[in-house]
Amino acid sequence: MANDIFYLGLDMCLCSRSWYRRLILCFFAFQFLYVQVVYSSPIAIGGRIVLTRVLGNVVARRAITSVAANDASIVALRTMQTYRALGTVAANDARFALSTTSTLRHAKDISWVALALGSGVISLSDLNVEGNDKVSVAFEPSAVKLADGRYAIQVNGETKIVNANPSKNDPVIYQYSKVKKQISDELSEVYKSDTLDNRYKYFDELRTGEYAQSNSLEKLSEYMSQEEWGGKGEESYLSVNINGKEHQYLYSKTTVENRYLRHQQIGDRIHPTVRQTFTEKQLRYDFNPMLSGYTGEDTVYSFNPPKESDYQISTRTTTVSYVNFEINPNWVGDNIQTTPQEQQLGSIADLDLGLYTQPLTATQLAQLFNALMMSAASQADYEGIPFTSTNPITASEVNAVLTELGISPTYADLFTKAGTGDELEFDYNVSPSPNPIPNLRPNDGKFDEDVDMSELEYPELESPTARQILEPLKQFFPEFQKLHIQEKGASCPTWSFDALNRTYTIDGHCTLLEKNRNLFSSVFVLIWSIIAVRRLLSA
Repeated sequence: MANDIFYLGLDMCLCSRSWYRRLILCFFAFQFLYVQVVYSSPIAIGGRIVLTRVLGNVVARRAITSVAANDASIVALRTMQTYRALGTVAANDARFALSTTSTLRHAKDISWVALALGSGVISLSDLNVEGNDKVSVAFEPSAVKLADGRYAIQVNGETKIVNANPSKNDPVIYQYSKVKKQISDELSEVYKSDTLDNRYKYFDELRTGEYAQSNSLEKLSEYMSQEEWGGKGEESYLSVNINGKEHQYLYSKTTVENRYLRHQQIGDRIHPTVRQTFTEKQLRYDFNPMLSGYTGEDTVYSFNPPKESDYQISTRTTTVSYVNFEINPNWVGDNIQTTPQEQQLGSIADLDLGLYTQPLTATQLAQLFNALMMSAASQADYEGIPFTSTNPITASEVNAVLTELGISPTYADLFTKAGTGDELEFDYNVSPSPNPIPNLRPNDGKFDEDVDMSELEYPELESPTARQILEPLKQFFPEFQKLHIQEKGASCPTWSFDALNRTYTIDGHCTLLEKNRNLFSSVFVLIWSIIAVRRLLSA
């Protein structure tokens, strides 16, 4: 029955002389062709981003030298095919794959820094900015998962808490002040006094009645954990008497590292969480501090000081979350505020590009371009310029393009978009040549201002008429001029069968099809239009 419906729809589609059905057919064919043309000729990026422009010119120069007789049409075709293959590298090569939310994307688009990292030209550490007078930046690819599901990273020697688990292809980008400026460097440590000092922001009363005070929340948290909550180390010693002389030796030693993790502020009180790591060193049970020896006449005893191998070392970790202290309501504040505030950046688009003034060398660019070209040339349907590992792009080629364009790329150019989504985009209008503008007067490098350009004669051109423009189209398929499709009669198939002394006829579907005749006709117009256009384009 399905076949009958199909052929009925076909007959309704092709045999009808209704003008609007033919119009629909032409409309869908035009839409399909339009999509194919637009896809094959993507629009160039406005402004031509620096690295995209450099690579585009390198490819165009190679296309000129690789085409025999320097045929302009073939050069343009090879250049366009190379651009198209390069455009799919980020989507097809696992080395350049990024998650849709990666911080290495420029918003949602592929960036040059992601391509440079994927090709191995640079590493994340090359992107770190340290010791800047205003702000520093850290790209951190690793973290420790915490019990609450968040992650701890190390930045500038301190622990910072972030919500996402970073990786090489999705690092945490953390902006911070390298040097924290306060009233005095001394005030960043913990200070103990019987009275409150308003130059310190945080304080807590110790069991001794003294105030522990600091401008560093982290330092005070670790100090309180150490002094008040069992975070101090201890040592125990044993002794042995040999020949009337007392010998003392270490029996056990416990060291504690107190590390601030995070905090909550409730009212005017700070509730930090501190990790305590205990490292316990204890003498083995079978150790004998006294050695004995027989001289033949007497037994001689001597002291046996323990060596490192005589100790057992173990480590355990606990979390202290019941420490709390107050904010001094009379704190006078910092003399010099730290700006900008520390923060985790959402992506490379939030970076201050003024921090990245280090130049990108021609050698680095050549390595990056070679990685992209090798990936593009390894595609099964690659039809661009010839490219192999034995004939790579050289630093001199890149230098020639940089000189021609008059630009000097820096690391800031790595943080720009390389395209849209995962597709690299190039300017299809690039057409450099070793000597782009021939010198009509080789013996004189100066332009002759005395030449009267108004006296030049130009050929007169006539605008063609609409009939002249359309006439060549009629010559493409002359046999179609007399094409005529005859009408065919079509009727809905029915079936009959006898049962129980009666004849039953199945014809309900005919009524249904007739009611929806226009819908079926439009559907099959669309189907046959797509089939016809695909057949035409595959020829």
